[in-house]
Amino acid sequence: MCTQSKLIDTRDSCFFNGWSEGTYTIGGHIQGALNFSVSWLSQLTDHEIISQLERMHIKKSCELILYGKESHILEAKLKNLGFPHVIRDENLINKAINNNEQLAKLQHFEKLVHPKWLLSEIEKQTSIEIYEVSWGFESDYKAGHIPTSKYVDLRLFEDHNTWNKTSNKKIHSLIMKYGIDITKPIILYSRNKLEASRLAVILLETGAEDVRILDGGFNSWLNKKYPLEQGIKHININRKDKNLILKHTPYLIDINTVQHSFNKSNSNIISIRSFDEYSGNQSGYCYIDKGGRIQNSIHGEDLDAYHNLDGTMFNYELIEKGWLGKGISPNHENIFYCGTGWRASEVLYFAYIMGWKNVFVYDGGWFEWNQKVSIG
Repeated sequence: MCTQSKLIDTRDSCFFNGWSEGTYTIGGHIQGALNFSVSWLSQLTDHEIISQLERMHIKKSCELILYGKESHILEAKLKNLGFPHVIRDENLINKAINNNEQLAKLQHFEKLVHPKWLLSEIEKQTSIEIYEVSWGFESDYKAGHIPTSKYVDLRLFEDHNTWNKTSNKKIHSLIMKYGIDITKPIILYSRNKLEASRLAVILLETGAEDVRILDGGFNSWLNKKYPLEQGIKHININRKDKNLILKHTPYLIDINTVQHSFNKSNSNIISIRSFDEYSGNQSGYCYIDKGGRIQNSIHGEDLDAYHNLDGTMFNYELIEKGWLGKGISPNHENIFYCGTGWRASEVLYFAYIMGWKNVFVYDGGWFEWNQKVSIG
């Protein structure tokens, strides 16, 4: 039984997170609001809509208060699905802004860019650098990519024996090869949402000053029907970068560091895998023999728990609430791991833009641990 009202922000998640909308110069959402974007409705079945609402603990017995300029569309849909207690105030967010109410927002919301902002930056020819990140599928990039974006092959950034990040020396060479200027804003996107976040964490390690990701990936651009460019974008390499000094800020850590964390009272090791992988019912990979988990590690859920059904980042406040309920605190050292580092990298990036410090990815993941450590 739902005993309280639920306030629902029906705008796109980017505005909920903190980007400003329309003529307003500030963004964010009303304190305590949940986010269900009207734009999702055309992409979801009725069953998926109900599932998304249940994730937010929204039941048919709840009183639902909707706001946003298209909230009437969600109101009609909810009533059609059997939610009887739905009211709306389309201008509620505008009233809050005009009354100078403090809006809630993702701490580093600007790191998750949205398609409309990116299109504007491209049209203004600003100094941002855009890269499509892929695991060797350059043909897809050639067939159609976001205008001005350059192609990066993520395969080159990993050691194919361990699936760990390759050596710092090779990373430096690759940054030169692709002409990546780590002193400028870097926008990454991918068709598989994991590839962009994997490279983002690698670049953060180099000391890159401003690494951003297109929320929802390439599909978010396609859904807006924005223009595409074909062929290969020529890379201009600035020779002054030959003497670039990389900082190597530690985000990706090794097995020895993880084992040392066992002696710390404030350290969490968090599995970003399915419960079947975590419990040992399956490995999740054709090249990993068995499932299981690092001793005393916490099940931090698989990636579905971190995304809306359109591939954008799930409500950051609910992510944090879920973590706190598992004993995962920003006051602790938090080490995420998965099979080989990709899923954990995306969750680390989310923690990073939420403002959490002392967050790391165990790069070897279950692939390495399963081979090197005796499993009790």
